[in-house]
This record gives sequence, C-alpha cells and structure tokens, in this order.
Amino acid sequence: MLLSPPRVVELCENPAYASSLAEGRKLERRHRLHIEGSPDLLEEFMNEYTTMATPEERKTIREIAVAATEPKFGAYTQMLGKVFTARGANQYYEFASPELQQDFERFLEDKKVQQRLQNKFQKVSFTGFQGCFLVDLPLEQNAEDGRPEPYWEYIPSKLIHDAWIQENTYEYVIIKQQAGTQDEYFVCFDDLNAHVVVRGEGGKLVHSPARSAVHGLGYVPAFTPSLHTAKNDTDVIRTSILHKALPVAKVYLRDYNVHELDKTFHGFRKFWSFGVPCNYQAQISYKDACAEDAQLVPVACGGSGSLNLPDGSTQDCPKCKGQGRIIPVGPDKTYIIQVPTDSTAPDIRPPAGYIEPDIATSKEQREELAEKERQLEQAALGKEGVLNRDTRVETATGKTIDLQPVFDRCKAYGESWKHVLKNIVDTMARLRYDAGFRQSAINVGHKYDIETVDELKVRYRLAKEAGYPDSALFGLLEDIVYTEYAGDPMELEYNRLKLYLEPVPTRSTTEVQQWLKERPDDQDLIVLFRRKRNLNDYVARFERENGPLVQFGIRIPFEDRVKNILDTFTTYDNESASRNQQLPAGESNP
Repeated sequence: MLLSPPRVVELCENPAYASSLAEGRKLERRHRLHIEGSPDLLEEFMNEYTTMATPEERKTIREIAVAATEPKFGAYTQMLGKVFTARGANQYYEFASPELQQDFERFLEDKKVQQRLQNKFQKVSFTGFQGCFLVDLPLEQNAEDGRPEPYWEYIPSKLIHDAWIQENTYEYVIIKQQAGTQDEYFVCFDDLNAHVVVRGEGGKLVHSPARSAVHGLGYVPAFTPSLHTAKNDTDVIRTSILHKALPVAKVYLRDYNVHELDKTFHGFRKFWSFGVPCNYQAQISYKDACAEDAQLVPVACGGSGSLNLPDGSTQDCPKCKGQGRIIPVGPDKTYIIQVPTDSTAPDIRPPAGYIEPDIATSKEQREELAEKERQLEQAALGKEGVLNRDTRVETATGKTIDLQPVFDRCKAYGESWKHVLKNIVDTMARLRYDAGFRQSAINVGHKYDIETVDELKVRYRLAKEAGYPDSALFGLLEDIVYTEYAGDPMELEYNRLKLYLEPVPTRSTTEVQQWLKERPDDQDLIVLFRRKRNLNDYVARFERENGPLVQFGIRIPFEDRVKNILDTFTTYDNESASRNQQLPAGESNP
C-alpha cells in the first residue's frame, strides 16, 4: 500500500487500528503472566479473580500467591523450541555472481544475524507477538566497501502507533520515535517510503519531506513475529501458538492459589479442649477512705469471668477474658492426670485433641488441579501426557506415545520462524545488493527430537531385538546423538561425525568379532573389525595430524568431509596390515 503524506498525517493523528493494537497488548500481558510470572501481573490477576475472598484472605493471597503456570508454560515453550535444532534445515541463496553470495554469507556471519534473530524470536513470538521485526538502513554508511549495511531491530508493541496487517503482510506501520530530548515524532513505512511526521508550530503534526526517505522495496520491511491471529475478523490482533491454553491457564492459576490459601488457613491442626473453671487469683492494693495505709485485698475469678473489686466495681478477668472458663494446658504441654483412688473412680482427665483439616476437600482440589494440568497440556501441545509420558500405547517397539500432535504444533511454530528469518534475510540482501540478489530458499527442519535420550535408547534396544533393518536402527542412533548433545554444538558435530565414521555402527564390536570367528578368512571383515575396534585411536591420530575433527573441511559438504576422513583411515588400515605381516607367526596387531 502507498500512502500520501496527508493520509500519513491523518493516521498519526487518528490511528485506524488503535483498539485492535490495544487488545493485542492485553494478550501479550496475559502471555507474560503465564510465561514470565511477573509479580506485578500476578498480583493484578489475583485481585481480579479472587473478588469473593474476604479482605484478610486477599491480603494473604498477595503474600503467598504463586505463579504456578510459569513452569508449565516454560516446558511448553522449551518443547516448541525443538524447532531451532530440528534436522532438515537448509538455506540457499542465488546472486548475480558468486562474489556477491560469498560477501553476503560473510556479512550474515559477521553480524551474527541468524543467532541473534533466533534468540529474540524465541522470546517475542510468545510474549511480544503484537510488535514487529523491522529492517532498516543506518542514517550514515560507514562500510569500507561502500555497500549498505542493513540491520534488523525488534519494535515492541508499545511503540507501534498504528498498523494494518492483511493475512501476514503489513500494509503500513507507524512507529513512535523519540531521539534524546527532541519531541516525539512518527515514522510510517509503506510499500516504497519511510515517511517522517513531526510536531510543527503549535504542536500540530506535519509531514517532513527532508527527513523522509525512499526504501523502494515494493513492500513494508516489517514482519510479524507470529502467524497466529486472535480473531477471525481481523488480522491485526496477533497472538501466540499457545493462545488456546490461556482460558485453561487462567482457571488453573486461580484454583492453584485458592488451594494454597486453603492450606494456609486450614492446613494446620488446631488444638481443642473442654474448658475448666478459671482459677485466677490475685491481690490488689486498696486504700479505704478512713484508713491511713493501703492494704492488699484478695480477689478471685472463681469461674465467674469477672473480679469483684473492693470499691464495689467489677472488671473482666485478665486470664479468661471474661469467659469464666479456660483451657487447662496448651498443645505443647502435658496434662497432669490425677490418680483414681479406687477401681470404681471415674476418669477425670479433661477431653482434648486436634481439629483435623478438611482432607476430603483438599484431595478434591488436588485431583481437579491434576485434571486442569492435563487440559492445559492438551491445549498447549495438542496432546496430554507428553511431558510426563503418562498416556502410552503398546507398539512393536514397546510402549510409546503418539507425538504427531506435538510435531504438528512444532511445524506450525516453525512456519512463524521461517516467515521471520526468510523475510529479514531477503530484505537485507535486497537493500545491500539491489538487483544483484535474485532469490533465496530457506527451510526449517521438521525432524524434531521430542523424546528423551533414555527413551530413545530403550526404543533402539527394542527395535534391534525386533529385527529392524540397519537403516531404521541408524536413524534411531542419529536421534540419540542429536538429543544427547543438543545443547553443545561442538560435541554434537563431533559425535555425529564419529557415527558416520564407525563401520556398521548398529552392531557392537562383540557382534562383529563373532562374524569374524565364523568367517576368519574374510579380508574385508578383518579390515572392518580392525577399524571398528581402533576407531578412537584413529580419531586421536587424525586430530594430531590434521587438527580438531569438527574443524576439518568445515566449508565443504558433510558427505565430502566424511569421505576424506575415511580415506585417511584407509591409510591407517594399510599401515596396520603391513605391521601385522612383519610380526612373528601367531601374533597379530589388529
């Protein structure tokens, strides 16, 4: 969409989608409550959803309130974060010349574009989805080669004055800006221009041609962090992929804190006892009008609840507080039991004990919370029991769980990441090289490592026992490596390389040795066994001669790296075989 300067000024004065943006900001706050557990947002929530509590209970709620949904949503976002480590991701760029492509790849690497973008996207896609990612050019170019150096930045929703989104494309976006002590001004991006609107004389908004610029892209260089909308009738109000979990999360958070409140007020056992007559006695000083000196006069409660003073007045007993009866001892003391005089004497111990809490209600509350947890996981991940694996079914490789709904959620979340990454990278390339950039193909992986390492190892063992083919077993070994070393890229690459360098990795050394016993003259099997048994020694020698394994041939395709290393291992095999020929008869050095 192209906007005329007068229309831009009009939208700055009266934003067309202000109410929709405000609704989106409210959704952001609701997400932040459950994902970040902010104390301010938690207190605001409890004040809103505990209106039936007494003032004393509300005061206690504010003191003991727990952001119980924070760890739940933390687990959900961590599960969806598998998108960033999923296998199958690839990127392809096409430029007018190889030199431009190499320059752009260096530019992306030097600026750490993808790493920083991913870190930001992981957060704002759940709590800042109403904001936008914007690609722009610096006011002054400092690059030595004279090429523009575009950059991306995230614009939070509080700075977006107005915006119109159709499907997932911005038609325009107006951003509030303020530089130092200058007055607030607005920047409006449409398909070709970056309009600047400032305060003129008398505070009136006016278009500033001198500060406006032409970006010439043919589209607005702003991109929404999420492809999900909150309503069907407008694309402006954004939300996250966890949107459907919010209603359940609200009920769960309220009920959890009501349960905590119930434990606080009723969870401690209260001591009770039948009262006995108050035996309070004291002496008070009293001076009669006719007497010269004051005298000590005895007074006693005697179970009446009051003391009769010498002047004829009365006052409440300070021990029983006017009740006339007292509990003889507290729960931290011991009763002195009077010994009966004969076998027929009555038991004169005063009855006492503890009031038991309402265990049944507390149990029902816990059961209801457990049901809400299942509903919450179903709404967030599309499947309940994923995190604690409590809904397994029997399969050929043991008990497992249907993770397809989780894969579908990850795929949908991955589309948002692909949308942001591809559009930002493409826009940076167009601003830097203009027609020199032709196109790109950026895809996210769809092989998600959802299961734990232990679960994968069990599945591998059962699959092997069931006679699965080596290709299927190798796929499970890959899953184990990717899952076990997901948090350490260097260890991941190292162990992945070793997996491809090891002969028949789906068979143990003992199994290969058994094959050799059955076919002792098979020369290929002898070489295979030697390399499998000496793999770690081969790798150590290779690193001494060529440097770290993970750095070798890093700029060539993975398959070529493996082939080159295996060619080197072949020379090690030949050397080992040559040494064996020189050993005395009966000795070997495999």
